[in-house]
Amino acid sequence: MQDKQAVPESGTGSTTASTGGVALYETKKAVNEYLQFHFGGDSDVLPYDFGPKSALGFPARCALLCERFCDALKDFNGELDPPTALDIGCAVGGATFELARR
Repeated sequence: MQDKQAVPESGTGSTTASTGGVALYETKKAVNEYLQFHFGGDSDVLPYDFGPKSALGFPARCALLCERFCDALKDFNGELDPPTALDIGCAVGGATFELARR
């Protein structure tokens, strides 16, 4: 009997018995891609000389935007406490770790 909690090797994108109720983005392949995208080096994510270099470092850029907006909000409302953020839907947590570094 197959463990329904296990991450399947592949999926169809829908909730079916064949994927154990797991959506496409929770397949082993998708999780591996998320991990590479969030934690891989630039040359691992984009190993070509061409391509959208501006897309690299997405989790760090998200954290930077959050930091800028928090600073702007502090300036606006006079808040003195350090800002806090809650990352909801963080996939494998790349942006969460970047937020924690700031």
